[in-house]
Amino acid sequence: MNRASKLYKQITQLSGPEKKALLMRLVNDVQSSESSDKHSIFEIKGVGSNIWNDMDAQDYVSKERNSWT
Repeated sequence: MNRASKLYKQITQLSGPEKKALLMRLVNDVQSSESSDKHSIFEIKGVGSNIWNDMDAQDYVSKERNSWT
């Protein structure tokens, strides 16, 4: 019998409220581990900023707008 089967057998012996409490703890654990695997958009701050070093922002916007017409 594998570990999951042994655990399930033990869980089936719990009362309804105990099962519900255990389930809630498991859901919270899974959600916590999933959220720690995610990255923030703020992690890419500054990436590629060297592309804009020698460029005037207004000149760039004006050139882009002119290319639309």
